[in-house]
Amino acid sequence: MIPNIFAFSPVNLDLKNFNATLLERFINYPSSPSPATIIKNDKTILRLIGELQVQGRTFRTLSKVSATKCKGLTQLTNEIITTFSSSPSSSYTSLKEILKEFDLIRKGYYDISQNLNRISQDFQIHKSTLEKELYILNQEVGNLSNSARKQKFNTIKKGLMVGLGIGSLSNATLYIISPSLDGGLTLFATIITGGIMGWYCGKKMNERLKCEIKIKSNEIRNLKNNTNYIDLVVNDINKFDESIIKNSKTFWTKQVDLANLSLELINNKNSDIKRTAENNYKLTVESLLVSWNQAKSTISNYQNSVNSILCD
Repeated sequence: MIPNIFAFSPVNLDLKNFNATLLERFINYPSSPSPATIIKNDKTILRLIGELQVQGRTFRTLSKVSATKCKGLTQLTNEIITTFSSSPSSSYTSLKEILKEFDLIRKGYYDISQNLNRISQDFQIHKSTLEKELYILNQEVGNLSNSARKQKFNTIKKGLMVGLGIGSLSNATLYIISPSLDGGLTLFATIITGGIMGWYCGKKMNERLKCEIKIKSNEIRNLKNNTNYIDLVVNDINKFDESIIKNSKTFWTKQVDLANLSLELINNKNSDIKRTAENNYKLTVESLLVSWNQAKSTISNYQNSVNSILCD
Protein backbone atom coordinates (compact mmCIF):
# COMPACT_ATOMS: atom_id res chain seq x y z
CA MET A 1 0.00 0.00 0.00
CA ILE A 2 1.35 3.40 -1.00
CA PRO A 3 1.38 5.87 1.91
CA ASN A 4 0.14 9.47 1.72
CA ILE A 5 -1.57 9.00 -1.61
CA PHE A 6 -4.45 11.22 -2.54
CA ALA A 7 -6.48 9.35 -5.12
CA PHE A 8 -7.94 12.10 -7.27
CA SER A 9 -10.98 10.13 -8.36
CA PRO A 10 -12.83 10.97 -11.57
CA VAL A 11 -16.52 10.22 -11.10
CA ASN A 12 -18.97 8.32 -13.24
CA LEU A 13 -21.73 10.27 -14.91
CA ASP A 14 -24.38 10.31 -12.18
CA LEU A 15 -27.68 9.02 -13.56
CA LYS A 16 -29.25 7.81 -10.31
CA ASN A 17 -31.57 10.80 -10.21
CA PHE A 18 -31.78 11.07 -13.96
CA ASN A 19 -35.20 11.84 -15.39
CA ALA A 20 -35.58 10.55 -18.95
CA THR A 21 -38.82 12.45 -19.42
CA LEU A 22 -37.11 15.68 -18.38
CA LEU A 23 -34.29 15.04 -20.87
CA GLU A 24 -36.80 14.40 -23.65
CA ARG A 25 -38.55 17.70 -22.83
CA PHE A 26 -35.24 19.55 -22.80
CA ILE A 27 -34.09 18.17 -26.15
CA ASN A 28 -37.48 18.76 -27.78
CA TYR A 29 -38.58 21.79 -25.77
CA PRO A 30 -41.28 22.82 -25.39
CA SER A 31 -43.62 19.89 -25.06
CA SER A 32 -47.04 20.02 -26.68
CA PRO A 33 -48.87 22.34 -27.09
CA SER A 34 -46.73 24.75 -29.06
CA PRO A 35 -46.03 28.07 -27.29
CA ALA A 36 -47.57 29.85 -30.29
CA THR A 37 -50.94 28.41 -29.23
CA ILE A 38 -50.45 29.61 -25.64
CA ILE A 39 -48.66 32.94 -25.90
CA LYS A 40 -50.52 35.89 -27.31
CA ASN A 41 -48.65 38.64 -29.17
CA ASP A 42 -45.34 38.18 -27.35
CA LYS A 43 -42.42 37.90 -29.74
CA THR A 44 -39.90 38.06 -26.88
CA ILE A 45 -41.19 34.85 -25.28
CA LEU A 46 -41.26 33.05 -28.63
CA ARG A 47 -37.70 34.22 -29.37
CA LEU A 48 -36.41 32.99 -25.99
CA ILE A 49 -38.21 29.67 -26.44
CA GLY A 50 -36.38 29.35 -29.76
CA GLU A 51 -33.06 29.97 -28.00
CA LEU A 52 -33.94 27.32 -25.42
CA GLN A 53 -34.67 24.85 -28.20
CA VAL A 54 -31.23 25.55 -29.66
CA GLN A 55 -29.61 24.64 -26.31
CA GLY A 56 -31.53 21.36 -26.23
CA ARG A 57 -30.32 20.43 -29.70
CA THR A 58 -26.79 21.55 -28.81
CA PHE A 59 -26.82 19.30 -25.74
CA ARG A 60 -27.87 16.29 -27.79
CA THR A 61 -25.22 16.94 -30.45
CA LEU A 62 -22.46 17.56 -27.90
CA SER A 63 -23.37 14.43 -25.93
CA LYS A 64 -23.34 12.28 -29.07
CA VAL A 65 -20.03 13.73 -30.22
CA SER A 66 -18.42 13.30 -26.79
CA ALA A 67 -19.63 9.68 -26.60
CA THR A 68 -18.14 9.02 -30.06
CA LYS A 69 -14.82 10.50 -28.93
CA CYS A 70 -14.63 8.21 -25.91
CA LYS A 71 -12.90 5.43 -27.88
CA GLY A 72 -10.04 7.77 -28.84
CA LEU A 73 -9.91 9.18 -25.30
CA THR A 74 -9.62 5.68 -23.87
CA GLN A 75 -6.67 4.97 -26.20
CA LEU A 76 -4.97 8.17 -25.05
CA THR A 77 -5.62 7.19 -21.44
CA ASN A 78 -3.94 3.81 -22.08
CA GLU A 79 -0.89 5.60 -23.52
CA ILE A 80 -0.70 7.87 -20.48
CA ILE A 81 -0.98 4.94 -18.05
CA THR A 82 1.73 3.00 -19.93
CA THR A 83 4.28 5.82 -20.12
CA PHE A 84 3.40 7.73 -16.94
CA SER A 85 4.51 4.91 -14.61
CA SER A 86 7.97 4.56 -16.18
CA SER A 87 8.64 8.12 -17.39
CA PRO A 88 6.05 10.78 -16.56
CA SER A 89 7.61 13.33 -18.91
CA SER A 90 7.09 10.92 -21.82
CA SER A 91 3.34 11.33 -21.29
CA TYR A 92 3.49 15.10 -21.78
CA THR A 93 2.29 15.12 -25.42
CA SER A 94 -0.51 12.65 -24.73
CA LEU A 95 -1.57 14.63 -21.65
CA LYS A 96 -1.68 17.90 -23.60
CA GLU A 97 -3.76 16.25 -26.32
CA ILE A 98 -6.22 14.60 -23.93
CA LEU A 99 -6.49 17.80 -21.87
CA LYS A 100 -7.49 19.69 -25.01
CA GLU A 101 -10.22 17.13 -25.78
CA PHE A 102 -11.47 17.06 -22.19
CA ASP A 103 -11.58 20.86 -22.01
CA LEU A 104 -13.45 21.25 -25.31
CA ILE A 105 -16.20 18.92 -24.10
CA ARG A 106 -16.29 20.50 -20.64
CA LYS A 107 -16.49 23.96 -22.19
CA GLY A 108 -19.37 22.80 -24.39
CA TYR A 109 -21.46 21.82 -21.35
CA TYR A 110 -20.32 24.92 -19.48
CA ASP A 111 -21.50 27.13 -22.36
CA ILE A 112 -24.89 25.41 -22.40
CA SER A 113 -25.23 26.02 -18.65
CA GLN A 114 -24.25 29.67 -19.07
CA ASN A 115 -26.71 30.11 -21.93
CA LEU A 116 -29.51 28.53 -19.90
CA ASN A 117 -28.81 30.93 -17.04
CA ARG A 118 -28.77 33.87 -19.44
CA ILE A 119 -32.06 32.78 -21.06
CA SER A 120 -33.60 32.36 -17.59
CA GLN A 121 -32.50 35.90 -16.65
CA ASP A 122 -33.87 37.30 -19.92
CA PHE A 123 -37.21 35.61 -19.20
CA GLN A 124 -37.32 37.13 -15.72
CA ILE A 125 -36.40 40.60 -17.01
CA HIS A 126 -39.18 40.32 -19.58
CA LYS A 127 -41.56 39.18 -16.86
CA SER A 128 -40.76 42.35 -14.89
CA THR A 129 -41.64 44.41 -17.96
CA LEU A 130 -44.94 42.55 -18.35
CA GLU A 131 -45.76 43.07 -14.67
CA LYS A 132 -45.27 46.82 -15.07
CA GLU A 133 -47.65 46.75 -18.03
CA LEU A 134 -50.10 44.75 -15.93
CA TYR A 135 -49.98 47.32 -13.15
CA ILE A 136 -50.66 50.18 -15.56
CA LEU A 137 -53.52 48.32 -17.27
CA ASN A 138 -55.14 47.43 -13.94
CA GLN A 139 -54.97 51.09 -12.95
CA GLU A 140 -56.51 52.12 -16.27
CA VAL A 141 -59.33 49.57 -15.99
CA GLY A 142 -60.08 50.77 -12.45
CA ASN A 143 -60.17 54.38 -13.63
CA LEU A 144 -62.38 53.51 -16.61
CA SER A 145 -64.82 51.62 -14.38
CA ASN A 146 -65.12 54.60 -12.06
CA SER A 147 -65.43 56.92 -15.03
CA ALA A 148 -68.21 54.79 -16.55
CA ARG A 149 -70.29 55.04 -13.38
CA LYS A 150 -69.73 58.80 -13.10
CA GLN A 151 -70.38 59.45 -16.78
CA LYS A 152 -73.74 57.67 -16.66
CA PHE A 153 -74.89 59.69 -13.64
CA ASN A 154 -73.52 62.99 -14.98
CA THR A 155 -75.14 62.69 -18.41
CA ILE A 156 -78.56 62.00 -16.89
CA LYS A 157 -78.05 64.93 -14.52
CA LYS A 158 -76.97 67.21 -17.37
CA GLY A 159 -79.94 66.04 -19.47
CA LEU A 160 -82.34 66.94 -16.70
CA MET A 161 -80.68 70.32 -16.22
CA VAL A 162 -80.78 71.06 -19.95
CA GLY A 163 -84.41 69.96 -20.00
CA LEU A 164 -85.13 72.25 -17.08
CA GLY A 165 -83.43 75.17 -18.83
CA ILE A 166 -85.19 74.64 -22.13
CA GLY A 167 -88.48 73.98 -20.39
CA SER A 168 -88.20 77.15 -18.35
CA LEU A 169 -87.43 79.18 -21.45
CA SER A 170 -90.33 77.59 -23.31
CA ASN A 171 -92.64 78.15 -20.39
CA ALA A 172 -91.72 81.85 -20.23
CA THR A 173 -92.22 82.24 -23.99
CA LEU A 174 -95.63 80.54 -23.85
CA TYR A 175 -96.68 82.79 -20.98
CA ILE A 176 -95.79 85.88 -22.99
CA ILE A 177 -97.59 84.64 -26.10
CA SER A 178 -100.58 83.18 -24.35
CA PRO A 179 -100.86 83.31 -20.57
CA SER A 180 -103.78 80.92 -20.70
CA LEU A 181 -101.63 77.98 -21.94
CA ASP A 182 -100.35 75.46 -19.38
CA GLY A 183 -96.64 76.18 -19.24
CA GLY A 184 -96.12 73.80 -16.29
CA LEU A 185 -96.99 70.77 -18.41
CA THR A 186 -94.56 71.92 -21.09
CA LEU A 187 -91.84 72.39 -18.47
CA PHE A 188 -92.41 68.90 -17.04
CA ALA A 189 -92.39 67.26 -20.47
CA THR A 190 -89.21 69.06 -21.48
CA ILE A 191 -87.42 68.04 -18.29
CA ILE A 192 -88.42 64.40 -18.79
CA THR A 193 -87.33 64.52 -22.41
CA GLY A 194 -84.00 66.04 -21.40
CA GLY A 195 -83.53 63.31 -18.79
CA ILE A 196 -84.27 60.58 -21.35
CA MET A 197 -81.83 62.11 -23.83
CA GLY A 198 -79.23 62.35 -21.07
CA TRP A 199 -79.82 58.70 -20.17
CA TYR A 200 -79.47 57.70 -23.83
CA CYS A 201 -76.23 59.66 -24.28
CA GLY A 202 -74.95 58.27 -20.98
CA LYS A 203 -75.74 54.74 -22.10
CA LYS A 204 -73.81 55.22 -25.36
CA MET A 205 -70.82 56.67 -23.55
CA ASN A 206 -71.01 53.87 -20.99
CA GLU A 207 -71.03 51.23 -23.74
CA ARG A 208 -67.95 52.81 -25.30
CA LEU A 209 -66.15 52.79 -21.95
CA LYS A 210 -67.21 49.19 -21.29
CA CYS A 211 -65.88 48.20 -24.70
CA GLU A 212 -62.55 49.83 -23.83
CA ILE A 213 -62.57 48.08 -20.44
CA LYS A 214 -63.20 44.73 -22.18
CA ILE A 215 -60.27 45.27 -24.56
CA LYS A 216 -57.92 46.16 -21.71
CA SER A 217 -59.23 43.26 -19.60
CA ASN A 218 -58.34 40.88 -22.44
CA GLU A 219 -54.87 42.41 -22.53
CA ILE A 220 -54.57 41.86 -18.77
CA ARG A 221 -55.66 38.24 -19.14
CA ASN A 222 -53.08 37.66 -21.89
CA LEU A 223 -50.33 39.33 -19.87
CA LYS A 224 -51.13 37.20 -16.81
CA ASN A 225 -51.11 34.11 -19.01
CA ASN A 226 -47.71 35.11 -20.39
CA THR A 227 -46.18 35.78 -16.96
CA ASN A 228 -47.49 32.41 -15.69
CA TYR A 229 -45.97 30.72 -18.74
CA ILE A 230 -42.63 32.41 -18.04
CA ASP A 231 -42.68 31.03 -14.48
CA LEU A 232 -43.16 27.51 -15.86
CA VAL A 233 -40.34 27.89 -18.40
CA VAL A 234 -37.90 29.33 -15.84
CA ASN A 235 -38.68 26.42 -13.53
CA ASP A 236 -37.98 24.01 -16.40
CA ILE A 237 -34.68 25.73 -17.20
CA ASN A 238 -33.54 25.39 -13.57
CA LYS A 239 -34.41 21.68 -13.64
CA PHE A 240 -32.58 21.16 -16.95
CA ASP A 241 -29.44 22.86 -15.67
CA GLU A 242 -29.46 21.17 -12.26
CA SER A 243 -30.47 17.66 -13.30
CA ILE A 244 -28.96 17.30 -16.78
CA ILE A 245 -26.22 19.81 -17.55
CA LYS A 246 -24.59 19.96 -14.11
CA ASN A 247 -23.77 16.22 -14.06
CA SER A 248 -22.17 16.30 -17.51
CA LYS A 249 -20.21 19.46 -16.71
CA THR A 250 -18.97 18.00 -13.39
CA PHE A 251 -17.92 14.76 -15.08
CA TRP A 252 -15.69 16.47 -17.66
CA THR A 253 -14.38 19.03 -15.19
CA LYS A 254 -13.01 16.12 -13.15
CA GLN A 255 -11.19 14.78 -16.21
CA VAL A 256 -9.76 18.25 -16.95
CA ASP A 257 -8.54 18.58 -13.35
CA LEU A 258 -6.84 15.18 -13.52
CA ALA A 259 -4.98 16.06 -16.72
CA ASN A 260 -3.93 19.45 -15.31
CA LEU A 261 -2.65 17.90 -12.09
CA SER A 262 -0.65 15.34 -14.07
CA LEU A 263 0.92 18.07 -16.20
CA GLU A 264 1.67 20.09 -13.08
CA LEU A 265 3.48 17.13 -11.55
CA ILE A 266 5.58 16.71 -14.74
CA ASN A 267 6.45 20.40 -14.80
CA ASN A 268 7.52 20.35 -11.14
CA LYS A 269 11.07 19.32 -10.30
CA ASN A 270 10.01 17.49 -7.15
CA SER A 271 8.38 14.09 -7.29
CA ASP A 272 5.66 15.27 -4.92
CA ILE A 273 3.49 18.38 -5.16
CA LYS A 274 1.94 19.70 -2.01
CA ARG A 275 -1.52 21.13 -2.47
CA THR A 276 -4.25 22.37 -0.21
CA ALA A 277 -7.87 21.38 -0.65
CA GLU A 278 -10.19 20.53 2.21
CA ASN A 279 -7.16 18.80 3.70
CA ASN A 280 -3.48 18.83 2.79
CA TYR A 281 -2.51 16.02 0.48
CA LYS A 282 0.33 14.86 -1.73
CA LEU A 283 0.16 14.12 -5.43
CA THR A 284 2.49 11.41 -6.60
CA VAL A 285 2.95 9.46 -9.81
CA GLU A 286 1.40 6.47 -8.06
CA SER A 287 -1.68 8.36 -6.88
CA LEU A 288 -2.26 9.83 -10.33
CA LEU A 289 -1.91 6.41 -11.94
CA VAL A 290 -4.69 5.18 -9.66
CA SER A 291 -6.81 8.09 -10.85
CA TRP A 292 -6.01 7.50 -14.54
CA ASN A 293 -7.09 3.87 -14.23
CA GLN A 294 -10.33 5.11 -12.71
CA ALA A 295 -10.66 7.68 -15.50
CA LYS A 296 -10.34 4.94 -18.08
CA SER A 297 -13.27 3.14 -16.48
CA THR A 298 -15.41 6.26 -16.08
CA ILE A 299 -14.91 7.31 -19.72
CA SER A 300 -16.11 3.91 -20.87
CA ASN A 301 -19.08 4.12 -18.51
CA TYR A 302 -19.83 7.63 -19.78
CA GLN A 303 -20.01 6.36 -23.35
CA ASN A 304 -22.44 3.60 -22.38
CA SER A 305 -24.56 5.96 -20.27
CA VAL A 306 -24.87 8.61 -22.99
CA ASN A 307 -25.65 6.03 -25.65
CA SER A 308 -28.40 4.60 -23.43
CA ILE A 309 -30.13 7.95 -22.88
CA LEU A 310 -29.64 9.23 -26.43
CA CYS A 311 -30.59 6.05 -28.23
CA ASP A 312 -32.46 8.04 -30.90
